[in-house]
Amino acid sequence: MVYKIFREAGIYTSRANHAALYVNDELYGLYTNLETMDDHWLEARYPDPSGELFEANDNADFTRSGVAYWESASGTGDTTQLDAVSDAIRSAGADYADELRVYADMDQFYAFWAWSLLVGDVDGYPYTLNDCYVYADPADGNRFQFYPWGVDESWYSGAPGYWNYATGALAAGCLDNDTCKAEFVASMEAQLLVYDTLPIADWYAADAATSAATLAADPRRTFSQSTVASARTQLLADIAGWPDRIREAMRL
Repeated sequence: MVYKIFREAGIYTSRANHAALYVNDELYGLYTNLETMDDHWLEARYPDPSGELFEANDNADFTRSGVAYWESASGTGDTTQLDAVSDAIRSAGADYADELRVYADMDQFYAFWAWSLLVGDVDGYPYTLNDCYVYADPADGNRFQFYPWGVDESWYSGAPGYWNYATGALAAGCLDNDTCKAEFVASMEAQLLVYDTLPIADWYAADAATSAATLAADPRRTFSQSTVASARTQLLADIAGWPDRIREAMRL
């Protein structure tokens, strides 16, 4: 659902669905089938897929030390653009957003950042230094765009309060700059309006129905069906009330 929400909001993501895995004609369990982010992923989405695609491992950031923790997922592994973002962050002045906009698609980054909060996912960049991908698009001056990954801890109850805090250097620098921070807040306001139009509850019901029979039969299911049902009911309530929690936290 999280990948679908990002995608419907205009941010490239991997495709994902439920998978009933059988071994020797016996049900092994219910799994997630998640599209790998690699050169094939790029080819399906970008006119020029020859750029550098990086995955953020633990401690990956746009800092001198953090650049070493980005792992090449497609391309030559050239870190020139990562280093350029790092240098720009350290040298940026009052025009922080405009100076960084040369190296990163800041409008896309604002949207990525906003939707990370809108699905309650603070277990990835720019809050935790991992769980995202970036692509330096040759058709856009090799500016980086950002994509979610590892979203299994979404709708964390404390996430709305994270809006004014970030560990990642790109976002932390933005929050320290009044103009950049205002641009991020404006992006969040725009994304909230998009959230209000998405039929997330309907998607949720469809996904739950699709997986119900396999879930019930799953021999490796960790939780009882009643526990799963209770958790799903709570999550649906969280999803419905999430925009208001973001607006309250940000005083929008």
